[in-house]
Order: sequence, then C-alpha cells, then structure tokens
Amino acid sequence: MDNMKAEKIILLENGEEKIESFDSGFEDIDEALNYFEEYDTSKFPINANRVTFNLYEVEDDDFAQSVFFSKFKDEWYGSTYHFNFKGFYMNNLLFSVDGTEIDIADYLYKNISKINSECNLKLNIEDFKSKIEPDDMIVEALIAEMNTNEAKFEFLDI
Repeated sequence: MDNMKAEKIILLENGEEKIESFDSGFEDIDEALNYFEEYDTSKFPINANRVTFNLYEVEDDDFAQSVFFSKFKDEWYGSTYHFNFKGFYMNNLLFSVDGTEIDIADYLYKNISKINSECNLKLNIEDFKSKIEPDDMIVEALIAEMNTNEAKFEFLDI
C-alpha cells in the first residue's frame, strides 16, 4: 500500500499562503492523524498565524482529513474539529465565525467586550476572559452562559 499524500498549508501574518505537498510517510489515516496532532509546533515559521495539514487517503481524493493549528494567547494548539459560532441580538445576526475551538476561543477572548456591549450582556469581562480556554467543552459552556432573553448564541459542530 502506498503512503498517503499530504499537504501543509501555512497562513502567514501578512495573509500570504504557502502550500507544500509531501508524502506523509503513513499508510493508515488514524496513525497519520495522531502523528500530526502531536506535531512539533516549534517547526512553524514565527510569522505563521495558522497551519493546516491535509491528509488524502487516495491519490486523486478531493476530500482531506485535516489537522488545524491556531494560536490562542500566542500559544499553538491543534485540533481536528471545525465549528460555527453565531451571536444574535433581538433576532439579528451580529456575529458569525467559522473555525476550530481554538479560533472561536481566540475570537471570544479578543472580542468579548464588543459582544458584551452590542448584546447588552452585562458580563464581568475580566472574569469571563479568565475562563476562556481553547477547549470545545469550555467554549460551549461559556457561550451557554452568554444567552439571555434578547441575546442568543450558537456553537455548532460543522
């Protein structure tokens, strides 16, 4: 059996994207995913914002299984999941973000003051920010805390 093909996509801070295709060195998708989930992030360029490893089980496959790396508080975290966060106030969509739980945690961390103000949440910002972690269960619980009669928030696995 041939090794799976892979590609590394690096999104730099300036918006530039670099794509590198390579032989993954693995025949088994689960083994490959486990390896890339534990990838040494010190090998990432200093000016990278996001790194994605796409793994293809067959040569001409259009569907990749992916491992995403994003930063939260300047630390790299990896994930294989993708979510959508939406925030509504008075039934109007005000916020919508797609990404990993890391991306959503980073978005909340950087934007909770704006969300608090625009949705009239009355959150203790510093206390709320101190609870944010790049973990889907923590993000989901914090989003549930944000719901009020007028403000509704969703955290959906996509």
